[in-house]
Amino acid sequence: MLHRLFTMNAMVWLYSILFDLVFLAILLVFHPLLALAGVISRELFWRIFIVMNRALVWNLRICGRTTIIVSGAENIPHSERPVLVIANHQSMFDIPLLITTFWPRQTRFIAKKELARGVPSVSIGLRLSQAALINRSDRRQAIHEIRAFSQSVGEANGTACIFPEGTRAKSGVMKPFKPIGAATFLKQVPHALVCPVAIHGSWFIVRRALWPFEARQTVRITILPPIEAGSIEPQGLVAMCEAQIAPLVRDERAVQELEQEDSTGNQVANEEVGDPVIGISTH
Repeated sequence: MLHRLFTMNAMVWLYSILFDLVFLAILLVFHPLLALAGVISRELFWRIFIVMNRALVWNLRICGRTTIIVSGAENIPHSERPVLVIANHQSMFDIPLLITTFWPRQTRFIAKKELARGVPSVSIGLRLSQAALINRSDRRQAIHEIRAFSQSVGEANGTACIFPEGTRAKSGVMKPFKPIGAATFLKQVPHALVCPVAIHGSWFIVRRALWPFEARQTVRITILPPIEAGSIEPQGLVAMCEAQIAPLVRDERAVQELEQEDSTGNQVANEEVGDPVIGISTH
């Protein structure tokens, strides 16, 4: 029994070491490639950017032994129209998963401005993909940035993603959606298609902050039928997306962990505070 337990623990740490080393290597190798591509052309940047994100997803599948299931891919809009993806947010791996799932649409995100410097590949990727970089302590700047971002996406018939919870749900329990970020976008791009996306299980693989990494897990991405933005007012539309996504991301593991923490009087660990006014995830 002890031998089996020791073997299992050794495998957990082996997967963690392998996954983390490959993860770091991907970020370090692609950083200069993205920088060079950004100088040459935007098209080349996106081609290398998608390869990097596919490598991150490959690392999840191979080194992390993660099963990734995508449902509803036929609901991804292919028309020349702007698209707003409204999704729940559970971990940092949601971003490469969404980027690769929606490709060849070039999905752009909203991020806190601190991420625009100092993180290999991530920082330069945010800048060159023309993400909205906001100051979470300056509401006026954030709204102005989102408006400019929305206009740019609309003019290019591009794709934007907003996480209305305002932060990652590290506990696995979805937080209430806040409508203002999406409403600001839709006021600038009223002809957009809104695509609700449910992400289930990505919180669990990083619940220990990658050390150790939770290998052999399943992540499900469900793409729901798109909604015409002009068919309903923005606040109601965000509420509709929340109602559609919530039952798809309920996780009994998260409920059990919360109940255990409540029974001991502890608060959920590692919860980050997002922007409660704008209603977007900024990391």
